[in-house]
Amino acid sequence: MLHSFLYLVLAASLMDPSPQDTTVSGGVLKESSVRGLRSPASAYAGDRIGQEELRKATDLSDAIRTFGGLQVKDYGGVGGLKTVNVRSLGSEFTGVFIDGIQVANAQNMQVDLGRFGADEFSAATLSYGEGAPPGILPGAREEIGGNNLLLMSGEPRFHPGRNDSWSVRLRAGSFGTISPSMAWSHRSGNVTSRLSAEWIRTNGRYRFHDSGPGYDTTMVRENSDLQSFRASWRLSGTSEKDSWRALAHFYDSERGLPGPVVRRATASISSKDRQRDRDMFVQWSGEHRFSQASVIGAKARYSYAFTNYRTNPYEDPAAMPVDNRYSLHTAYASITQVLTPVQWWKGTIAADYEFSYLDSNIGSFVFPRRHSIFLLSDNSFYFKDLHIEAKIPVQLALDRLGAEGPAGFPSVEKDRSAFTPSISAIWLPSRLKHLTFNGFIRRSFRMPSFNDLYYTFVGNSSLKPENAMQYDLGFRNGFEPVRGLESEFKADFYYNMVTDKIIAVPTANQFRWTMYNIGRVHVQGMDLKWSLNWDKKAQDALKASLTMRYSFQRSRDFSTPGSVTWKGQIPYIPMHSGSATGTVGWKDWDLSLNYVASSTRWSSSANIPDYRTAPFQTLDAWISRTFKEKGSAGRPGELTLRLALRNLMNEKYEVVQGYPMPGFNLLATIEYSF
Repeated sequence: MLHSFLYLVLAASLMDPSPQDTTVSGGVLKESSVRGLRSPASAYAGDRIGQEELRKATDLSDAIRTFGGLQVKDYGGVGGLKTVNVRSLGSEFTGVFIDGIQVANAQNMQVDLGRFGADEFSAATLSYGEGAPPGILPGAREEIGGNNLLLMSGEPRFHPGRNDSWSVRLRAGSFGTISPSMAWSHRSGNVTSRLSAEWIRTNGRYRFHDSGPGYDTTMVRENSDLQSFRASWRLSGTSEKDSWRALAHFYDSERGLPGPVVRRATASISSKDRQRDRDMFVQWSGEHRFSQASVIGAKARYSYAFTNYRTNPYEDPAAMPVDNRYSLHTAYASITQVLTPVQWWKGTIAADYEFSYLDSNIGSFVFPRRHSIFLLSDNSFYFKDLHIEAKIPVQLALDRLGAEGPAGFPSVEKDRSAFTPSISAIWLPSRLKHLTFNGFIRRSFRMPSFNDLYYTFVGNSSLKPENAMQYDLGFRNGFEPVRGLESEFKADFYYNMVTDKIIAVPTANQFRWTMYNIGRVHVQGMDLKWSLNWDKKAQDALKASLTMRYSFQRSRDFSTPGSVTWKGQIPYIPMHSGSATGTVGWKDWDLSLNYVASSTRWSSSANIPDYRTAPFQTLDAWISRTFKEKGSAGRPGELTLRLALRNLMNEKYEVVQGYPMPGFNLLATIEYSF
């Protein structure tokens, strides 16, 4: 039915193939006029937040958790693992991209968002149908996966007449949290740079309520401490025909792995396991415009990720001595050519290559190496009221294992390939100037990661690749009823069919996981969003916004008829979830409230009481005041004081079963920029 509807829309619109008034800029075809608040790009994006919203957030996962159809899996506290799941496709099916290049990782193909600061980025976009943010030429790899979280690194901000800017910040709050940071930006001609660094330390000791049959106690979370340091250096430059961006990032952390709460006779939690992570990457991307109709782009990235998991029998007599070390090396390169010979057609071809190698100190390890080639053919057609895009991505992957492997790991090559075509359409009807309709049909593919397949005590070498068919239809209504007031309503209805879905759940702690396939999963979903924004710039005093979101996801297991899991809601997907965010700004004051709610979830497709995770709701608040002044030599400066009050209702809840979340806590920030 969805196929038929979409094709009928396309056929009807093709009857009038007169081109729109368009221009070519940087090799990307853009509309020169936008009706009301409509634009083709907005129909692809599921949600987006800008730099001001990111600066308020305490971390990146905190900033995006209100996105429609998105759930943040949080394992508790500042140091807990934080991953994202979109439209029931799993954390591994959601690619995280920085400046158009995917982040490689060495833990279950899930990117820990806690390793990035929210203020490192100027925008965060959740995308269902597009693989590259505006201004970045697409590669081929981003078109293989299911959904993408697109992050743009922060643009330096300079005061008028100055080529340097500084920012120093100190955060401190509950659970012994302290975090100093600094950033320096410099501008020289057409080249800008930004150097930033942050150190975080927290003891992670927060109280939680453990209740159940025969239990009603208040306990303190142990072995949940974190000490981390991250630094990044961004460079960018532009000229008449060229633009480029470079980014170097370093992250180092030492943390405890508290494990799930298990009721014991002594009412204690014994896990004393530790994990050390050291990640670093360098990446570069650039574009060269030969003419108004031809542009070529290239990307390159090298990353190194080190993980050390260890136990100490002297601290935990029940633990076996373990000192496992893993090193993942990844090299990536991409080239893209975009041609716009006529106003109504844009063609893109891209080729990517990636090599990954996993090393370990474990005896009889298989030392896997993966060669991956990604190819993309993308054709966009622009008609009077219609934009059609047809993509043909192809992935070729070859796993080569070491000659000496343990029993169960074949010492042979594993060849996997995928063909993932998609078609999308955006319709901007001339007679309905406030409405935009959008839809897509897309096949997605997810290779099992090295960790899924080959980690000792974790990997499952029999895992099958995950495939998904995605269908989406939606509309957007945006208009300006009075000057300064913008209103938008957006709705998306989607249906996903997933085969051999890979489920990854933690066992004894956040390092040891269990991976398994669910044969068939059907997802019926709906995302609704309504927002109001008031910005009367003439008064320069009052700004206000209200955004409300609701998501429905019926994600059921259709693998084994008659079994206890038949038609059960799959792990950790709430059927109902939503959020409401309100912001009021008055002169130099800013107040924000954020309400998030989630219905019942289950830790297994067997939806029985033992696997039930209770619904929850949280309310957070941020209040800030900015003082502007002129320092010596007339140099302007800004002092910002901000207080974040999280979980104001002191809700006792878990996002992942067995991992209690903190109750009421606060974080105070003082920041001075000049």
